[in-house]
Amino acid sequence: MFGKPLYIRQVAATLVFSLAIMSATICHAAETCDGRIVVHPKTHSRHLRNPGMGLIMYGVPDPPPDVADLFYITLVWHDVEPEEGRYVWDQPILKRAIAAAEKYDRKIAIRMVTSWQNYERPIPDYLVDQGVRLFPPNPKWQENKWEHFYEPEWWHPKYIEAYERLIRAYGKRFDGDRRIAWIDMRYYGWWNEGHRHGASVDWPESVDLRKYNIRMIDLHREAFKKTPLVIQTATDRDVPYPEGTAIDYGIEKGAWMRRDGFGPFLNEEEKELIRSHRMDSILVAENGGSLRDFMAGKIRKWWVKDSAPITVDEMFGQMFDCHVNYLPLGWGWSDYMALKEQRPDLVKKLTLRNGYRLIVTEASWPAAIDTTGATGKTGSKPGASSNIEAADSLEKLQDRPAGGNHLLISDFTVSTVWKNRGVGRLPFTRNPICFLLDEQGNEIARRVAKKFNVSRWIEGITYQVDFPFQLNENKIKPGKYSVAVGITAPESEHPDIAIGIEGGDKRLIYTLGQLTVR
Repeated sequence: MFGKPLYIRQVAATLVFSLAIMSATICHAAETCDGRIVVHPKTHSRHLRNPGMGLIMYGVPDPPPDVADLFYITLVWHDVEPEEGRYVWDQPILKRAIAAAEKYDRKIAIRMVTSWQNYERPIPDYLVDQGVRLFPPNPKWQENKWEHFYEPEWWHPKYIEAYERLIRAYGKRFDGDRRIAWIDMRYYGWWNEGHRHGASVDWPESVDLRKYNIRMIDLHREAFKKTPLVIQTATDRDVPYPEGTAIDYGIEKGAWMRRDGFGPFLNEEEKELIRSHRMDSILVAENGGSLRDFMAGKIRKWWVKDSAPITVDEMFGQMFDCHVNYLPLGWGWSDYMALKEQRPDLVKKLTLRNGYRLIVTEASWPAAIDTTGATGKTGSKPGASSNIEAADSLEKLQDRPAGGNHLLISDFTVSTVWKNRGVGRLPFTRNPICFLLDEQGNEIARRVAKKFNVSRWIEGITYQVDFPFQLNENKIKPGKYSVAVGITAPESEHPDIAIGIEGGDKRLIYTLGQLTVR
């Protein structure tokens, strides 16, 4: 799947490097004596804004920080449904988020909650009037942090019926909206975080908790068929983990993972679950305390008496160890500004390590090809057997002429070596693509390496991708051409992933060097 075995690639790279050193006095610095150009693209440390990853800003500052990729906002059910069956989606926070996302080319993430601090009634008034109860937490657990903090009677038939109507309307309004990166499923527990630690009322034995949560997950899956869904991965009190609250089911059905207790609240069982699903899900993370408190040494493990302070580096280190794709810039603007002022080095580290960061470390191709129409190594006639095509079972070669009277002037291969320098991975199927461009930057030919799914590329592994070209004499003239690469979706004609090397343009096409056609 990933090309040649790593040890073979390493040996081959060593041989090429040795040849280049031995022949430096008689060859061009970027050309080996076998007539191939070898380049090592220059990397950069600029922030990359890509789909399926990003740095999260809580709230909607205008303008947002340059490094912020996504506005994360909360809607409360009570506000959204002021009257039974009437949904008001144009909440002020959402309107601001949509306007800012369009103005600054950002994305939005939404969570809809039915349990939220400082709300006397987090659910619609009509449900309370119909008998749905609201329960306060155990006072010792809450420690008088909020005047109003309740959880609804999750299992009440009226609550379930109304909640199902809400989510169907929610999906009808937002599913497939290009501005929304993901929907945070919130359907159970305090803050709807998937746990009831500190609850004052036990879950009824007559209601199967796992089945209840599966029902809620399926409800979201039916409502959101296009927009990614995120599931909370927190442990719950007195409940088997992760099956007790159906976290395993949600991940199995394609949900991304979200954990909001990094630093003091994340336990080893949760870490293991997150890491074990590295290749079939991605992680959205949140700090378990303000960044200002982390940097001031005020955050400790809440269940360990006299434990040492947890540093902000340790907290973000937990996220890196769990292969995070969406990482928070703290709890809002003041948290971000404190981090920027006190730890600008850490802000830079977050931009370089979070999510995926693809680079090309090496590329090679023939220094020149001839327009002779000759057969054999430098050309072949239509219908003739091609060693390159036989060795590379990619899609049908795009440049093979339709008729039988056009000669193929050359077949050659552009070889590339790629790495992912981020801790996460691209969660959508993408393929490497190679271009041949004329002096005006127009595309002359392309090759898509469809057998290489970039979403499987992770940190610490080297990936070799070969692009075999066959050009016909009517498509190319003698001159200088650029060899360029990119990353594209299978159904698209255009790259859509920014990569961490120099030479890119607005089309996300990255020039590696020149090819001469004689």
